Amino acid sequence: MVHRVVAGAQGVSAGEPFEAARRLFLDGLAAHQGRDHARAEALFLASLQHLPGRVSTLVNLAAARLALDRPADALAPLDQALAQAPDDADVWCQRGQVLGRLLRLDDALASFDRALALKADHAAAIYHRGMALNALHRPADALAAFDRLVERQPDSAEAHFRRGQTLQRLRRPADALAALDHALALRPSDHAPWTQRGSVLALLGRNDDAAQSFREALRHGGDSELNGWYLASLAGDANEAAAPRAYVEALFDDYARDFEQHLVDALHYRGHRLIAEQLQRLAPGRRFVCALDLGCGSGLCGVELRACCEQLHGVDLSARMLAQADTRGCYDRLTQAEVVEHLQSLPDAAHDLVVAGDVFIYLGRLEAVFAELRRVLRAGGLFVFTLERTTDEAIDLQAGDALHGTRSRHSARYVRALAEGCGFTIRAIDDATIRRELERDVAGRVVCLER
Repeated sequence: MVHRVVAGAQGVSAGEPFEAARRLFLDGLAAHQGRDHARAEALFLASLQHLPGRVSTLVNLAAARLALDRPADALAPLDQALAQAPDDADVWCQRGQVLGRLLRLDDALASFDRALALKADHAAAIYHRGMALNALHRPADALAAFDRLVERQPDSAEAHFRRGQTLQRLRRPADALAALDHALALRPSDHAPWTQRGSVLALLGRNDDAAQSFREALRHGGDSELNGWYLASLAGDANEAAAPRAYVEALFDDYARDFEQHLVDALHYRGHRLIAEQLQRLAPGRRFVCALDLGCGSGLCGVELRACCEQLHGVDLSARMLAQADTRGCYDRLTQAEVVEHLQSLPDAAHDLVVAGDVFIYLGRLEAVFAELRRVLRAGGLFVFTLERTTDEAIDLQAGDALHGTRSRHSARYVRALAEGCGFTIRAIDDATIRRELERDVAGRVVCLER
């Protein structure tokens, strides 16, 4: 659901400036609808030269900038439009969408609420309000929004789909399945509800039906890597490969706002402290020239490491996590990239310390990581990381719950074989509790290798 294209004349009198502005405006609409958003922006700006402040032009200029992934630049024309048309519910709704893209979610909610105060049945405002509430981890409130939307638009497949997603977040899988089935009855060729339906069925233990849903998602154009990986997880093979990049990126982008509070306060996560304690024990007083924090997330490890590093770099897939890490001020460089791809881009002997806290649970097999680190680490450099332990040390890897966080667990035997094969000296492989889940300790390890 997007803001409607505004083509009204706003009551401007006829004449040469109006006709010139009108032609440019209509050309801009055509360019925008043809997905040439850069040309659309230029045409809307040119139209505003003839008729400054025209609300419809300002609104569509904002839409073009939003399509160009420049939400910060889209906000100003919307505020200009609202200065002239403060009771325009459509503009308030579009402003909320822009603020949502800027991660100003509370402000976005206020804009959607203003739109709905002006027009109670504004479907786009209800929809985007529900999406913002989910992003704020308020699924019960989001469900109320989507219930309201379904009541007003019972034939909207998108409304039923988002309602199903929200019900799954609320751990109501049977209700989620009913909502998703309703969405697919309305629009059976949509791949996203098929993927969501597969995850719900897997949660219900209906693996054969889940596999069929993932195959339907693939048949209708769904992401082949993601749905293929889900299918592999049902067959017990997902631990052999890394979780799909898009999955991990979306997971942590969604999680970024409340990540640290949940991880540390609710799950009692200690991986960052285990890494720091390992370094203090095995390399007391050592100062590192250039350290790399793999999968740095919100920067928990960075805070622990800053004092012992001259340079500290971080890499993560999630742009929103990196934004959180940047606010700490402890990194000299932050890069958005996949772990192995980033290591491959680095020169030889680039770092004398590399750490990875709670990262390898998403990577499955670690041969590529170890091979690159052997090249990237300087002689004498340290590689310190945490793992989840296998329950059976006779095997290399075990899959976790591939549909709910996908964790690969690694055995000590596997780590030793990789370390020895890549020429690392094993300084320590220590058992440790890395966090708690469902009131139980999660068994892990903290490992230190030397190049």
